[in-house]
Amino acid sequence: MSRKRLGVLIEAAVAVITVLVAAIIFVFLLTGCEVHTYHEPYPPKKVYYTETVVTHTPAVYETYACYDPTYEPYYHSPEWCTEYGLGVGYCCTWTTYDSYGYSCEEEWCWWDDICDWDFMGESCYY
Repeated sequence: MSRKRLGVLIEAAVAVITVLVAAIIFVFLLTGCEVHTYHEPYPPKKVYYTETVVTHTPAVYETYACYDPTYEPYYHSPEWCTEYGLGVGYCCTWTTYDSYGYSCEEEWCWWDDICDWDFMGESCYY
């Protein structure tokens, strides 16, 4: 086999390997995401995007979609909520027990960076 033909075969093999590696990386990128579909009777929720820097060389930026919650800690409406701004989140307080002057409340916060509810605490009083 001549050197020229061997060089062409090596170049073709490198090209095929490069395409295969790119395809494998593309498949890994697609399979790393989770897709959730919720069929809700009300209009779609607002979408917030947060950007996270992954420290490698070179820097890689990943964008995560954080949707408004599809559920709340309680089925009834909260007594009040405090908004902390777009991309941060909000906290709400629900009355969990109210009988004969004795009342309990729970505070839950929705944080956009973790896309989940976080229990903050409970207080009871007469």
